[in-house]
Amino acid sequence: MFRREGERFDDYRLVSLLGQGTFGEVYVAKHLYDHEQVAIKILKFRLTVETIPGFLREARLIRLKHAHIVPLLDFGIAQDGLTPFLVMAYIHNGTLRQRHPPGTRVPLAQVVTYVQQIASALQYAHECRVIHRDVKPENILLDAQQNLLLSDFGIAAIAHSEQSMQRAQEMAGTFAYMAPEQIEGRPRPASDQYALGIMVYEWLCGTRPFHGTATELLAQHCNAPPPPLHSYISGLPANVESVVLKALAKDPRERYASVQDFALAFAHAYAHPTSPMRMKPTSVESASRLHTVSANKPGPGTPEYPPPPNVQAMLTPPRSSASWLQQGDTLFVAGRYKEALAAYNRALLINPNDAFVYSGRSLILYKLKRYSEGLAACDYAIQLDPSFAPPYHTRGLILEKLGRLKEANLAFEKARALGYRG
Repeated sequence: MFRREGERFDDYRLVSLLGQGTFGEVYVAKHLYDHEQVAIKILKFRLTVETIPGFLREARLIRLKHAHIVPLLDFGIAQDGLTPFLVMAYIHNGTLRQRHPPGTRVPLAQVVTYVQQIASALQYAHECRVIHRDVKPENILLDAQQNLLLSDFGIAAIAHSEQSMQRAQEMAGTFAYMAPEQIEGRPRPASDQYALGIMVYEWLCGTRPFHGTATELLAQHCNAPPPPLHSYISGLPANVESVVLKALAKDPRERYASVQDFALAFAHAYAHPTSPMRMKPTSVESASRLHTVSANKPGPGTPEYPPPPNVQAMLTPPRSSASWLQQGDTLFVAGRYKEALAAYNRALLINPNDAFVYSGRSLILYKLKRYSEGLAACDYAIQLDPSFAPPYHTRGLILEKLGRLKEANLAFEKARALGYRG
């Protein structure tokens, strides 16, 4: 392999090779003047005069700022005028793949904390209209405090815009986590949720659900149901298994409305476990139905699974569900919709069966134009309390925006019949 140590990229000089992946090589580099250490990813493809504007446009889009995302500091094109590179913060504590090699099982409590951090970063990116497309343990780094940081945001999109798919052998690691719709060339935010679901499966079971050559992996992701988790690990709460299988639904519309919803459901299932499964679900769909039926009905002899510290902080005082709801209402009136949504999400972690919170959440999602998630929140609020009028009204507003006027009118009529006067 050709080594580039000593080469100069803009105001940085390459020091040593850190590693290489699907889309490029990563080097430790130093700034020529202030000697700051950074990581530089040299992408494998070469640009042309026609593709330079596309690369620059895509690179600008992935400059995300979040506590669990590796900062992209700069980007550019090497002196040859053809080789693109990205300059990122240097995180030197390794990756989750190094921390948990293949075959390693991770305690459920630890997985919950991982999912919270990763989902938080992905949700932020999705709200910025950026899809990661390559979520896997190799792309999750650890900082000095052992917090998780996602790297390589959007790089798959940049590469895809410049060249055809990489060789199958090169892409095998990525294929292991790739959602069916992404394989078909139609990635969406739910594709990142699927990849996170695969990682959760792997951490809990010590193995991924699908194995084989690149071709075999693609076929399994698109057609084969994942083996039930309890076939690998005994004593796993039934609702935890059901949450994971829902995130792995073949149809992205059957997954959670957002990756944050997946994280909330996973944390709740862990904090309120149901009896381990004894019967093997016949499909992802049957597992999802089981989750719907059993998620809030603890069985006899349910084992105790105390939430990990950061979940515990959200599930208990200093704030109650009512106080988070009140804060969300206040932020909503002030027009601070994203902060209001975060407050409602906190309320749901404490009390996941509060129709008032889901109703308020649905109205926020309507204001944020996240209509599919808003509909899901309306439906859940109605399921929890069919006599509560506001979610019917919000459902009508969303359906009206989607052009489904007949359904919208039915929802408005139902709200009025229940006494809605808003």
